[in-house]
Formats: sequence, structure tokens, C-alpha cells
Amino acid sequence: MTFDPTQPPAEPTSAQQGAAAPPDGRPAPHGAPQPPAPGLPPQHPYAQPPRGKTNTLAIIALVGSFFISLVGIVCGHIALSQIKRRGEGGRGLALAGVIIGYVVLAAQITAVIAVIVFIVLAPAGSGSAAGADAPGPTGSAPASTDGPEGMASGGAVFGAGGELISQGSTSGDERVAFDVDRTSDPVDVTIYVDYMCPICGAFEGEYGDDLETAVDAGDITLQVVPLNFLDSMSQGTNYSTRAANLFACTVENAPDAALAVHTALLSDAVQPEEQTPGLDDEELLQVAADAGADTAGPLRSCVENVAYGGFFSTNTSVFTQVGLVGLADGAQLQGPGGELQPADQPQKLTGTPTAIVSGEEFVFARDGDFADFLEKSIAERG
Repeated sequence: MTFDPTQPPAEPTSAQQGAAAPPDGRPAPHGAPQPPAPGLPPQHPYAQPPRGKTNTLAIIALVGSFFISLVGIVCGHIALSQIKRRGEGGRGLALAGVIIGYVVLAAQITAVIAVIVFIVLAPAGSGSAAGADAPGPTGSAPASTDGPEGMASGGAVFGAGGELISQGSTSGDERVAFDVDRTSDPVDVTIYVDYMCPICGAFEGEYGDDLETAVDAGDITLQVVPLNFLDSMSQGTNYSTRAANLFACTVENAPDAALAVHTALLSDAVQPEEQTPGLDDEELLQVAADAGADTAGPLRSCVENVAYGGFFSTNTSVFTQVGLVGLADGAQLQGPGGELQPADQPQKLTGTPTAIVSGEEFVFARDGDFADFLEKSIAERG
């Protein structure tokens, strides 16, 4: 075939045209499916990638950060860890919760400083009477402050295989630190919890398996210290005290089941929501039974009589007003506004959950993901 430059270009044949444009001559839209050219398979529109579900804790972090700064900070960090591991959505929500939480926390610190300045500069004699004793977290505590066998430090310590390490007992406000050697294995970990605390439940749900694995392997000792901050959140049933008492009764009467009881009390299936009565005595005994404890005889009597209610009220008073035992030399805890407590003063507990690793407080904002931090601590000790 020869080319004649004087002739206009020939119209393409129908075979050449194929279906590159719609019949009305408009160009096909970008990304629209094209009818196949002769001899080629049909085209398909681009598929949209599936979107993962939004992480629940990310939502809680964002909403909670406007009301309780620590909820946004702690839940936000845990959510970021879960999103990284599970590929869920909601990273932006979690980040927003963390950021807003820190902003609110900074505002709270400023407010606390302003109140302190106001009190210092206020005329003498104004306000409440100095030296008045504040009521305890449970109102009038039971008369006995004797502790269970194995909890002289205020908590129960579990070693390799989840076996209870006995420390003897204590009474009154004496708390004796568990003896550790921080120059060799294992790493000592202490967790302060309230069994009604939702963030404690979230922490256990995210990192409980990591702790259990490390305990079973003998890489760490795990000390569980229950408190009763939130008795007022259970509609008069003092659930925080009664749940802590179940743990102590199990430590004393069925030690092989104690760690499983602790884990169950913080699980989604068992832990009640705040502003609800929580579990009654029979339901608490069932938790112990499910963990393998014999709930007849002494354990039942211990639960029904709340034998160690006074012990846990004292636990809370000692650790929040006198200070923690067993910290590393020079360790500083965060204060109620996130600031470090003075190094030359007793280090007082300000909330739960609080995790102490090798005598130092774990802080999300400084130390990152707890599982990674724990693994690093174990590796450094080894």
C-alpha cells in the first residue's frame, strides 16, 4: 500500500476503532472499563482494597481524652500497639487521643500549680481544718488489718511456672519489700491494680500474655499488688475490696490458682463496668473455682467474711500516702499531673495501673510499648 500525501487520512475501520470511545464520540472516563479489543480478555474496574475495622481502644482514647487525660494517653498508646500488630484502622484516632490527653494533662498540671499557689497565699484559717483525717476509700474499714500468708509486701509474687513465692505475712501498716537481686536474672516486675479499673483491664488484655509467658519461662518475677481506689464506683458493694480479698483468699488457701484468679478478674468476661455492683460473693467464688481452687471450707469463709478487707484499705493508704517499697535507689514516680515526684521525698502511688520494672516506673510516653520494653529489660539483664 502506497502513501499519497495529497489524499486526506483514511477513516479507521471498525476493527481499528474497537471500542476506545463511546458511540457519541465522548472520550471514555479514566479508569472506566473498556470493551476488549479483538482477541484480548475483558477488563475489570479497579477493586477497592478492603478496609480493616477501627480499633475500639482508639475510639475510647479519643473520647476519653476530653474527660480523663490518662485514659486518652494510656488507651491511645495501647491502641497504637494493637493497630501495629493487628493491622486495624483508627491510628489517627489513637494519635489524637494521645495528643489531646497530653494537652489536657498539661492544663491539669497548670491548674494544680495555680491551686497550690492560691492555697499558699490564702489567709491563714480559711478552708478546711488542717490535719483533719480524710475518710478511707471504703469508709470504715474492717477492724483487722492482718494480711494473708505470702503477702508481706502488700502483694503476691509469682516465679517460674507461675508458682507463688511465699514472703510470710504482715499486719498493720508494715509492708516489707520483696527481696530481689537486680544484678542477675530474673527481672522483677510489679503491677499495682484495682480490679474495677477499666485501664487495668485494658493493660492486662494487651500485655497479660507477655507477662505470663515471661513468668512461665522464669525470665521475670511478677508481683501483683491489689488496691481499692474504686470502691465508690460499685454502688455501695465495695467491689474493689471484695475482688482484692478474693485474690488474697486464693493466695492463702489455693496458691496454685492465685495467678489465674488475678488474670480472670481483669478479663472482659469477668471485670464489671464502673458504676455497677460488680460480682456477688457466689460469682467471685465461681471465678476461683474456674481457676482450679477448692471453694469449700476456708476459702469460702474467707470470701464471705471479707477477711482481708482491712488489709487492702491499709495497702491503699500506705502506698498512696507513705510511699512504695522496693523501688530502685533514686527512682522517681510520676506525680498526679505527670510531673516527677521530688527524688528526696517518698514516692507515692497516684493511680492504677502502675508497672514497676527493675525498681523503675514504666511510662508509656518515655518507654514506648510495654511488651518491647519488657523484652529489652530481660535481654539486658541476661
